[in-house]
Amino acid sequence: MKIIPTLTLILTLIGGTAMATEEIAHTVLKQDGDIEIRQYEDTVVAEVTVQATRREAPGRAFRALFNYISGENEGAREIPMTTPVSQAAEGTEIPMTAPVSQRQSGENRWTIAFYMPNDMAYEETPAPENEAITVRAVPGRTMAAIRFSGIASDANVAEHEEQLRDYLQTHDIPFTDEPLYAFYNSPMMPWFLRRNEVLFPVEWSSQ
Repeated sequence: MKIIPTLTLILTLIGGTAMATEEIAHTVLKQDGDIEIRQYEDTVVAEVTVQATRREAPGRAFRALFNYISGENEGAREIPMTTPVSQAAEGTEIPMTAPVSQRQSGENRWTIAFYMPNDMAYEETPAPENEAITVRAVPGRTMAAIRFSGIASDANVAEHEEQLRDYLQTHDIPFTDEPLYAFYNSPMMPWFLRRNEVLFPVEWSSQ
């Protein structure tokens, strides 16, 4: 397995079993096996755009964002990390309180985002010293998620993305085809214990 050296080093320093203790604030509206419909709350992200493949992009952006939450910000404030790591396609409004998210901004261009803790409002979020980093508020949204283990290879991610897409179509759940990929563990976690997810924004009304 190929692991991005920079990302591996940073995550190893943080901890080998998990990147953080706090998870995205959300409510599960429905569960069907490994698939959930979730309501996410408003949150705040700090993000940076890099040019790389999907697998390489987090490593390219991680150090700048990690430095930001470690004190390279107005007031030299340390900000706790949360989970998961995620990535999404261009135009997606990321609805998660996570440390890292990734959305595509053109061919081989990805926006990587750290999400602020659940109790941190936009007005309380310190400005970054690095001009490449943008801080913005993200409104809450309803998402469908499928959970799976293993290495986050392109094939594994694509397989579960298609499974979730088929589920939503079969159950007549309207969704926006802007997948968000979420990863909860460091590369030091054994592959069979890792938690990965693919998510889509959905329109949901309880039956």
